[in-house]
Amino acid sequence: MNVSEILGKLKQYPIAIGGVAAAIVLALVFFMRKDNVPNLEVDRDVLRTQWEAMLENDQRSGVDLIDQVDKVKKASENVRSRLMDRDQKAINYQYFYQLEERTKITLSRIAQSDTLPPASPPPGKPKLKLFSPIDYAISVVGTFQQVVTFLNEMEHGRFFTRVEKFSCGLAGGDNAGLIQVSMQMDVLGKKI
Repeated sequence: MNVSEILGKLKQYPIAIGGVAAAIVLALVFFMRKDNVPNLEVDRDVLRTQWEAMLENDQRSGVDLIDQVDKVKKASENVRSRLMDRDQKAINYQYFYQLEERTKITLSRIAQSDTLPPASPPPGKPKLKLFSPIDYAISVVGTFQQVVTFLNEMEHGRFFTRVEKFSCGLAGGDNAGLIQVSMQMDVLGKKI
């Protein structure tokens, strides 16, 4: 038998020849990859365990998750609406003048710092990534009750404030019985 006769016989059975060739290729792939099967089984078991843990966590902790996300979004919007804008000095001062009018104190000094906050805050101050502090120096004069009311209004007011330095004493001159409070404070502002 020569090569042409063998090729002629093979051409008579193309489906059988294709099946044998496919079986040989699959057998080669199986023998080459069979060392990897235990590793893949371990990976499958790990993934199955992780999937079951995620399903259990979803059933246990995922209750009302959409409502919770909505609450967090609303709280974030509330915080953003209460940030002071450094560039709107007149509006910022007006806020303190309104506090002065409501609490009946006298603002003897108010100054918004024009310097930008340092890239890295000094020790003891938090590093703010989403917001920027605006420095203020404020002095107020009034009765004890008026000053306490002013501080309370400022603490619970529209903007977030943090008093850094605070000094209190009797007001001098014609202001007998009045106290003077001087403060260095930060107001939470929009990121620059």
